[in-house]
Amino acid sequence: MDLWQKKVRRFESSERVRRGFCKECGSNLYYYNKDHPNHLDIPLSVIDDEMNVKPDCHIYVSCKPDWYEINDDLPQHLLDQ
Repeated sequence: MDLWQKKVRRFESSERVRRGFCKECGSNLYYYNKDHPNHLDIPLSVIDDEMNVKPDCHIYVSCKPDWYEINDDLPQHLLDQ
């Protein structure tokens, strides 16, 4: 068994969605939707090291607050892509 399997608790919050949590502290580690099998949402707050991945788009732009400005030329999607 891998270390992450010992530390992560999986929970099926619905028929289509699975979520991962830290067994020790309860922190949210990931969100997985079976309708998007190649997509895994991981909160940025979980990552301790320097990010070597750059964003390629903005999602849920229709839900952003009015005061939040997007100041780049990346594609914008009203909801999830």
